[in-house]
Amino acid sequence: MLAEPCHAPDSPVDEPRDLVLRVLTVTRIARWCDVSESAVYQWLHRGTDDAPVPSRVVPSIAAGAEAEGLSFDLGVLWPAMRGIPSKQFRRENGELEGVQ
Repeated sequence: MLAEPCHAPDSPVDEPRDLVLRVLTVTRIARWCDVSESAVYQWLHRGTDDAPVPSRVVPSIAAGAEAEGLSFDLGVLWPAMRGIPSKQFRRENGELEGVQ
């Protein structure tokens, strides 16, 4: 008898979880957002397809990643921003380059 997985392996929530756990790391994100590592794990477990992490932390994650030379599609963490690379984020004023 085959056991049913608790969620599909290609679930949209898995993509941000993989990015956070494998690439950006929980420790870095906690430091960039000035929160505990357990807070980051809570975001990952409570996130939805539309909001895998709280929108208020996406700019901090993007800025931290950019500062460390990492780049990813912001849409992984906030689907409404799909197609915008995190390296396009400017830390100084929290805006995206080329967006008025």
